[in-house]
Formats: sequence, structure tokens, C-alpha cells
Amino acid sequence: MKKLFIALILFIGLLVTPSYAHGDNTTILSQVPDVKLQVPGKISSMNEGDRAPFPGVLFSIEAASFVLAQPQHNAELIQIEVQNTQQVERAQCMKQVADKDTQLKADKTISQAEIEEANKRITILTEKIKEDESKNTPNVWLWATGGIVGGIVASVATIYAVQHL
Repeated sequence: MKKLFIALILFIGLLVTPSYAHGDNTTILSQVPDVKLQVPGKISSMNEGDRAPFPGVLFSIEAASFVLAQPQHNAELIQIEVQNTQQVERAQCMKQVADKDTQLKADKTISQAEIEEANKRITILTEKIKEDESKNTPNVWLWATGGIVGGIVASVATIYAVQHL
């Protein structure tokens, strides 16, 4: 009954306790720098009634070439920023791998030292046990002789006691 009660409390506790999942922090790509370039040439607004037959903007050749080249320039800036971010993240990952590798080697060295120390202690303790066993081992011949003599004495005493009583 006690185990069932404990299991029930733990089950309810698991249901009531919220679970959280945390993701890794991600590196946010920095925005492409806002580059303000001087536009070569002239850009003029036109309204209906001006010399052009439509409302809109009139570009000189230099201004039109600048406007047409701007998306390609922005794409190049974005590509440069992406490459830079990739290189930075690759360097950070390589550093993390190198740190983990160094930690792994250190842990391995420590573990090997601990194992060697434990093996030395086992050897020392085994030798001590063997020494103690050799010192504390009873003399078999002495005990056997004592048993035989004790048996003879007990037998003679029993026979003597039976005859004299």
C-alpha cells in the first residue's frame, strides 16, 4: 500500500510539473550595413503635362546604370557577410572541438592514472594478504598430532572412568 501511495504521488507530480526545452543560442546574422552611396547623374521626377508622355521618373544613363547595378552590389555585400559569418562560426566550432578534444585527453590521462594507482593498490593489498595468510596459517602437523594425542587421552580416560565406576 505504501509503494502504491508513493507511486501515485510521483505520477501526479510528473503530470503537474511543467517540462521545459531550451535550444542553443543561435548566432544572428548581422544586417547588411546600410551603405549610402552618392548617385552619379541626375534623377528627375516628371508629372503629367511635362515633356514626357507619362508620369514617372526620368533617369540619366549614369543614374539608370547605378539603379540597375544596386541589386547586384547588395547581393555581393550579402554574400560577403554570409561568408564572413560562416568563417566566424566555423572558427568557433573548431575551437569548441579543440577544447573538447583537450578535455577528453585530460580526462583520459586522469582516468589512466587512477586505474594505474588502483592496480598498484590491488597488487600491494594482494601481497599483504598472502603475507598474512602465510603468517597465520596453522601448522597442520602440530594440529594433527594434537588431535591424535587428544583422542588417545580421551579414549583412555573414558575407558578408565567406565571400569572404575
